[in-house]
Amino acid sequence: MTDPRDDLNAVTLAAYERNADKYIARTSTARSSLVDELLRLTVAGASVLELGSGPGRDAAALEEAGRVVSRTDGAAAFVARFHAAGLRARVLDVNADDFGGPYDAIFANAVLLRAV
Repeated sequence: MTDPRDDLNAVTLAAYERNADKYIARTSTARSSLVDELLRLTVAGASVLELGSGPGRDAAALEEAGRVVSRTDGAAAFVARFHAAGLRARVLDVNADDFGGPYDAIFANAVLLRAV
């Protein structure tokens, strides 16, 4: 028997794959307030794994503040955009893949809503 969450994860990722450009265009460029929380908890040079980098605004803000960010996303469409911009990123399935590391912090803003 299949887990219904698998279907929901697949549907969500497929929507991001098809609509990455629209998602980026409709997403605010203002960084999440959670970035400020992470900045208070880490020091310059800290390594941060970002799960669900999406458009990349939070990773960019963390890097501007001196953190070293490993960008990841479940949608290859977002990762391809990072590569096209000359940025390192990798596709990561948060349910199945090894996160790597070690990291000083992991930043996951709204990415684990459907992953379990």
